[in-house]
Amino acid sequence: TWRTGGSHWRQSPVTTTWDFRQSDPEWGGIQAKGLEEELMEALQRVNVPVEVMRKKNTVQLVPKGVSKGTAVNQILKELPERLKDRPSVDFALCIGDDIADEKMFKCLLESYRPTGPQKDQRFIRQVYTCTVGRKPTEAQYYLHDPNEVVDLLALLSQTN
Repeated sequence: TWRTGGSHWRQSPVTTTWDFRQSDPEWGGIQAKGLEEELMEALQRVNVPVEVMRKKNTVQLVPKGVSKGTAVNQILKELPERLKDRPSVDFALCIGDDIADEKMFKCLLESYRPTGPQKDQRFIRQVYTCTVGRKPTEAQYYLHDPNEVVDLLALLSQTN
């Protein structure tokens, strides 16, 4: 962080993140690429279940095999038991804005394709995935910016 003004480290119970969103974008990107390469090289020399993930303006160390996609899989696996005495869910709306969200979109859509293996046992009637910002994506829909997300959520909160 001392070489990149505006950057800082964040620690959570699961991840360690170097965040450079307050840095000069070009210099932060160069430093992030270098950090990512150094971390990947270091991790090859030790046997720890950790991987390096590059996201928008961050470099993260995360447990191997843990992603938003695996979280969605776990939720979908537990949903039938949790809803056993309740009606099914009308819809699921999944919105994200960076590369880490792509696994989540893909997992949710694959689980709920019309020809999917659990077609008749679904607990969610409709699934909608949406990315924020125009870019290649697994999501079905685009919203231009966070203001459109707020507008969409406001509209949904007004409907029955």
